[in-house]
Amino acid sequence: MLIGVILLLLLGVAWTIEGCMYSITAEKKLNFTYVFLGCAILNVVVGCALLPFQPMPDFHDRTVLILLGVIFSAGLATYTSAFLLTKSMESGPNGILWAIYQAAMLFPFSIGILVHGDAATVTRLVGIGALTIGILLLGVGGDLKKQAKAKASSGSRWRWLLPGVASFFVNGLAQYLMTISSRYPEALDQLTNINRTTVLNLGIIAAGLVYSFAHGELTKRSSRHDVVMALWMAILMAVIALVGYYFLLFPGSDRLTAAGAGAIVYPLPVGTCIIVFTIYSLIHLREKYTIPEWLGLLLSTAGVVVISL
Repeated sequence: MLIGVILLLLLGVAWTIEGCMYSITAEKKLNFTYVFLGCAILNVVVGCALLPFQPMPDFHDRTVLILLGVIFSAGLATYTSAFLLTKSMESGPNGILWAIYQAAMLFPFSIGILVHGDAATVTRLVGIGALTIGILLLGVGGDLKKQAKAKASSGSRWRWLLPGVASFFVNGLAQYLMTISSRYPEALDQLTNINRTTVLNLGIIAAGLVYSFAHGELTKRSSRHDVVMALWMAILMAVIALVGYYFLLFPGSDRLTAAGAGAIVYPLPVGTCIIVFTIYSLIHLREKYTIPEWLGLLLSTAGVVVISL
């Protein structure tokens, strides 16, 4: 179990790096669709290139087929939740919406305990409570600092609240679907990390293409320089994603689930990502923190430590 915990803590660090790259993409005003879909397509290309060197799924095995469908659905939900979050942040308080989105880790945690019989130890319950409150405090504190609440007038509240709440539920669904395959160890000799990553990214591509064709995202004109920059960002993000999926997320999820701790698969990397990025903002960006943000950082750190015990 210790190795699984370490892998997921490292995944949180990888997610922090990925988040910084998303920030750079936005700062340089690159076409996010190019970057996001480019990353997913590169992941699929690498996965297909590695197919001859790994076991192929038995498509006559019903369990394997269902699990592949579940993973594909997780990809659809992953893209949809990110899209809903982006839409809600266009007119709503970003800090609060970000906190609500991250709190979706409660879904796999709760379902793991209530449905799959994962152990509901005192440390896990206390840890998830501290982490959740810490995330919410960081979100509220960030909005108090930036006065982002002033952006959302009462008349436009539903415009950002509905997609924000929807992103919470869809992200929770995506996280839970991502962990289901780990609960079928008898199928993992066919559902390798490479196979699961490839199918997941196929789901992301499918959802992204539907949205892009409907809104003409792929036909928008961009300068050659921006296209090249978007391609490089997609390549770098693909490398991080491949490391995260192949060596951290799925292996860590498999190990913790086998140890009866599948409920904490997502709280660990989510909490680590939040803590690392917050410290990065404090030291490198030299941001000034409000009292709620300091309390949020303290509770989030304590939550991750306690969950890991």
